[in-house]
Amino acid sequence: MGPELWATVQAMPGVHEAPELEAAGWDGLTFGDSQCLMGDPYVALTAAALKTSRIRLGVGVTNPWTRHPAVTAAAVMSAHMESGRRVALGIGRGDSSLSRLGLAPVPLPQLISYTTAVRTYLRGGPVSVTTARRGAPQVFQDRLVPLPDDSRLTWLARAPEGAAPEVFLAASGPRTIRAAASTADVTALSVGADRDRLREAADTARETRADVRLAAFVHVVVDDDIDRARAMATDGIAHFARFSHRGSPEPNQRFLDSFAVLGPADYCRDRLLELADVGLERFHIVTGCSGEYRKRSYRAFIRQVAPALREHRRVR
Repeated sequence: MGPELWATVQAMPGVHEAPELEAAGWDGLTFGDSQCLMGDPYVALTAAALKTSRIRLGVGVTNPWTRHPAVTAAAVMSAHMESGRRVALGIGRGDSSLSRLGLAPVPLPQLISYTTAVRTYLRGGPVSVTTARRGAPQVFQDRLVPLPDDSRLTWLARAPEGAAPEVFLAASGPRTIRAAASTADVTALSVGADRDRLREAADTARETRADVRLAAFVHVVVDDDIDRARAMATDGIAHFARFSHRGSPEPNQRFLDSFAVLGPADYCRDRLLELADVGLERFHIVTGCSGEYRKRSYRAFIRQVAPALREHRRVR
């Protein structure tokens, strides 16, 4: 059984593509969480769930600063239950959603604390009120209602046992990869498409947890004209690579061809089969493009590249 194949789209209006992507054979679909650039991912998840029946749906990815962990857990669990348990939650340090607010990516300790809190909430467990307050100076005081001992989603007592959605954590550097392996259900590597670097990242995760589940975000554009593919994907890749690659990469041809998989279907197939040998559970396919060109690339990918990946047997 080969790795699952997930597409990535903007939360709105990409939700309208969900039935088409499901019919085409994609295994999953993630919606971004970047409030200044696209609509709300939880609205998109719910709308997509009502339009589809099989494809998995996810937030790819949210961040600790813009959403309280209890609010995130309640939103994703609601969508998960309404979709027939098809939803996954992605968490990361934050990129465009934070930079558009003048905020830097979240420090690693807060990322770990947030991921742990969200997973605890999703399982109906208690989160300390200190964690729930998130550093706010106000403390709830009411002589008729005592300060709570902890914070939890009490309504989950009515949810079926074992109903919690998967939480995956996007990780680039070694420290974040180790944190993801120890705190999340799936470690989603975001290190580009260089086979050696991806294997190094996978090995780092396995040093932390031998049975870690691995996914990878990979930029792929399928186009017989490789120069056009590079030109169309350059801006998106340069933006994405700021937090996924050591240093400040220049989006020249050499870097593009190393960090991403761009070109004819046969070439993309062979590159991705090499990456799959790292032992990935799934690929999150990103194009870095928009509009009809992205749609064409996705159609070519699922028709000409996906069949070989689906036949690939996962190895370690």
